[in-house]
Amino acid sequence: MQNVLIISYYSPPCNLTAAQRIGSWEKYLPENGFYPIVVTRNWTGEELNEVQRLKKSGTDIRHIQKDNSEIFYMPYRASFRDRCFEKGQANRFYRNLSKVLTAVYLIGQNFSIRFIPFNNLYFQARKILKKNPEIKHLIISGNPFEQFYFGYLLKKEFPQIKWIADYRDDWTTSEVVKVPFRSFHRYFEKKWVGTASCITTVSPYYKEKISYLLKIPGHIIYNGFNQLIENAHVSTPDSFVITYNGTLYETQNIEIFLEGLKLLIDLYPHKIIKLNMPGILFDQKQANRVLKNMKGYESNLVMTDRISKEEVIEIQKKSDLLLMISHSNIKGVTSSKIFEYISLQKPFIVCPNDHDVLEEIANKSGLGSVMDSGQQVLEFMKNSIRYNSKQPNLNQLNNYLVKSQVARLSNVINNLY
Repeated sequence: MQNVLIISYYSPPCNLTAAQRIGSWEKYLPENGFYPIVVTRNWTGEELNEVQRLKKSGTDIRHIQKDNSEIFYMPYRASFRDRCFEKGQANRFYRNLSKVLTAVYLIGQNFSIRFIPFNNLYFQARKILKKNPEIKHLIISGNPFEQFYFGYLLKKEFPQIKWIADYRDDWTTSEVVKVPFRSFHRYFEKKWVGTASCITTVSPYYKEKISYLLKIPGHIIYNGFNQLIENAHVSTPDSFVITYNGTLYETQNIEIFLEGLKLLIDLYPHKIIKLNMPGILFDQKQANRVLKNMKGYESNLVMTDRISKEEVIEIQKKSDLLLMISHSNIKGVTSSKIFEYISLQKPFIVCPNDHDVLEEIANKSGLGSVMDSGQQVLEFMKNSIRYNSKQPNLNQLNNYLVKSQVARLSNVINNLY
């Protein structure tokens, strides 16, 4: 098997979605002739919020060697900025100091990796490449996007390396996140990633705009799902349950769906109609936005803080309909939850229509429906209450399997020039 070095800040047992992508690569690349060597941060799996994720984690390098892969878990040493951020949760002085230091680090990390708290990932990767000169392929998965600086430096020192910049999100081209010092960072994005052989990313629109910016080829590798999940849930005539899983962003216009939901509740006053929102309380601002819109209908909401993935799966299994909220007037955002929905073989709504990758996945899977108004939502859910006519397109679903996506990644690696 060919060795392939993978650098990623996020990796299992980290409980964030970003880690699952790397976990699936480490698992399935060997089936395609590659021996993955992963360099990542040490995670316990219990880091549920930003404060916990910035605490010191580990003191020594953990090297886990398996039959067909190996992983280096690098200790995380909290920076002064991290410690100020933690203290700033209860102290305004440290909160303001943390913001100043964040700006300093954001600028400084473009000139020296000493400003990057997890720079030991770079030094470990460098050590591996020195020890194993036969390694020709490197993948770096962002974000954090300052990891691409590692690729730039490693390419300079080891010019034989062909490296791939993997964008789980877009960086300075983002239309979802406000990027501080955008023009400044764009210079370094072009400088660093310009040394890569290609980029991989999660949607056609991201591929188009990132490749155009960097003038290098791009490829689409979806996150996908591991397997279809058996679903024995049977709807009851006296209830109708909808579930929206995960974070809600300012750019997601959930109000359109909520308008249709309230119309449905009014139409069926004797039916138990519930909207589950596991994880929404993690962002109290967005939770309050939903509560404000659902004033008078609070009893129809079930909102929780972050819970385990296993619990979320069970909630979704017992739902009649799953909900995907696209970002208003923003293309290319393929949330991992859409693949989780598909794996459950459950009907789902995309609202509003993104006229892009979510609409395409919804239609090709045979499970999704797209809509743009509260009235459309109402009519669809009325029909869903009477009977469910959505049937999965099993042939298409196989294309979204993680194994299929990793096979695509393997082809990209094999064709590097």
